[in-house]
Amino acid sequence: MIGVKTTLLTLLTLASLLAFPRTALADFMANSGSGGYYDKNTSQSYRYEYEVWANNNNTAYTLKVWDSQNYPNGSPYRSSSFESARQALDYFDCHYAQKQDICRQMR
Repeated sequence: MIGVKTTLLTLLTLASLLAFPRTALADFMANSGSGGYYDKNTSQSYRYEYEVWANNNNTAYTLKVWDSQNYPNGSPYRSSSFESARQALDYFDCHYAQKQDICRQMR
């Protein structure tokens, strides 16, 4: 009887280990910061906050951008996928910080 209980307990333990992953996979923040630009035509300043998130094996990066007034509780303006954190930061610099030299490099 003890042998049956031990075998049953071992089988249940193995089944639970196989059924549930041992480590949780999660995205992590790779970078964050802020930037913006001043529009001389309208005399307005535009300020943005960004976060770059990487997947667990660093093969995809997501750029999330907020208007500074809505960060961090508001919904991000855009969530794009990139192959590297550098590409995500260049995209932010070109499209949100209006850095024309970065835009030229991206073409």
